[in-house]
Amino acid sequence: MLSKLSDLAIIIMGQSPSSNCYNSINVGLPFLQGRTTFGRIFPTFDTWTTCWNKEAAKGDILLTVRAPVGDINIAPTELAIGRGIAAIRATSCHPIYLFYLLEANKTFFTNNSTGTIFDSIKYNDISNMVFNVHSYAEQLYIVDTIGSVDDLIEKYQQIIVKINIKIQLLFEKIMLTIKISDYKDLKFEDFTSIRTGKKNANASSVNGKFPFFTCAKENLYTDTYEFDEEAILISGNGDINVKYYKGKFDAYQRTYVITANQYFFYLYCISKNNITELINSSQGSVIKFITLKMLKNINVKIGNQELHAHFEYDISLLMNEITDISNKIDSLTHLKIHMLDKYFS
Repeated sequence: MLSKLSDLAIIIMGQSPSSNCYNSINVGLPFLQGRTTFGRIFPTFDTWTTCWNKEAAKGDILLTVRAPVGDINIAPTELAIGRGIAAIRATSCHPIYLFYLLEANKTFFTNNSTGTIFDSIKYNDISNMVFNVHSYAEQLYIVDTIGSVDDLIEKYQQIIVKINIKIQLLFEKIMLTIKISDYKDLKFEDFTSIRTGKKNANASSVNGKFPFFTCAKENLYTDTYEFDEEAILISGNGDINVKYYKGKFDAYQRTYVITANQYFFYLYCISKNNITELINSSQGSVIKFITLKMLKNINVKIGNQELHAHFEYDISLLMNEITDISNKIDSLTHLKIHMLDKYFS
């Protein structure tokens, strides 16, 4: 049955409160201005506000209405929303079904966006979008089927979180050991080769075979690959973050691809632990970005070789575990994409 989005849900456009109300100490409501802290399904929070104009309820779908348009998450709790977010509250369909419906039809939003530099989409554009909606019994089946895949992905991601905690503890241990012994102060550029990808962000393919690393936290896919190696990947702007990958992949032109012949996992951990500093020192008045010079100048403390050899060995085992689990997540992600296409094309 064809239905307008406004017949399926209440649409609440965000409105930004005064920045004087913002804080980072959990006072007031969690606040989202855009997709910066979006996750695969649920966002995390780094900002709270003591005053707000518009809010989303727990379970509402969060839709980005300013660049990039069309990204969605689900509100894990009540939260305040700024002008870059709309909250969509299902009224005439299953809320998770609506989430999958919108996820499968992201192009509806991007094709209706306006603007040259910053795309945006308005209330009328959103509310008047027409979708082919399944019966409620079919909705329940789709939610159960795709949801089982999402549950497995979530389970594997939680395992990766636990492994990363182990990696962080080992890194903190080696840093403490190095600081109380003799060490050399060197720079990131002394050990690394730093390149960037060549592709535009729109080079991704929904059914692509190879990971495509952009400036988003979530990986995309592409039909071709430029790199076949073990690499540290640092996004140069947008959602600045650090990733690891071993194998065939491609990268966006503002994503740094970093290789090293020694201390590889030590340098990876240093990159991850310097990300906050990189973000704070990033340049640009509108879109923040990090430069090659910033990366080259990251400080690296080197201790004795035996210490580093043990660290590299221990971390390599843990990273192999992460790679194996990530491959399972990739397979499940492709299965989910296939299901979305099957039910909503």
